[in-house]
Amino acid sequence: MTFNEKVTMKDLLSEGLYILMQQKPFEKITIKQICDKTGVIRGTFYNHFMDKYEALEYLIHRMFYKGMEHESNPQIIKHIFQTVSDNRDFF
Repeated sequence: MTFNEKVTMKDLLSEGLYILMQQKPFEKITIKQICDKTGVIRGTFYNHFMDKYEALEYLIHRMFYKGMEHESNPQIIKHIFQTVSDNRDFF
């Protein structure tokens, strides 16, 4: 991350979910655990996501599409495979 890159609360919460998913199955993760991991209160979570499924959707979108707005198709495909490879424990 660069100093110019703004970290949002959604990013923080999804990163907490990412860390938890490396420790246990998604089905066993609770909103409380995500909040505890990130140090925010439950209301803050619900200000940004309806549920943990929406947080997961945001996380995956962020993993695959961040920085790819101006990429060509071959570069996008390479990026997708590289992302899956780099995060194989997650997937």
